[in-house]
Amino acid sequence: MVKIGNQAGKKSPKAGGQQQGDNMIRYFIPFNGTDPAAVNINGHKLLVISSDRLDVEECLAMFGADTVKSIEGDGGKEDCFDALEELADTIKGDVVIAPEDATVEEILSNLEEELPWLQ
Repeated sequence: MVKIGNQAGKKSPKAGGQQQGDNMIRYFIPFNGTDPAAVNINGHKLLVISSDRLDVEECLAMFGADTVKSIEGDGGKEDCFDALEELADTIKGDVVIAPEDATVEEILSNLEEELPWLQ
């Protein structure tokens, strides 16, 4: 089962996305109101998410976002990936999962440097 919830005021572990049990995984997503806050980088519409809530919170202004929501799946990554595909469809773009060893800010900077321009 996958749930998307509001994280306002909630404390959670800093990294790893693992919350409960071996299969439970959680990703944190920037939202502007009720909509996922995607960014446009070189013509690519991207939703950058992370397993680190604090990292996403620190970058809310970069996304034009006002809140962080989480997506969690009891069935592990595969369970979350189905829901992430739905989010990608919602924004008509792609989802980028920040690796645990990089900050969201670093990911955004690298994407700006590496992604080719779409016309």
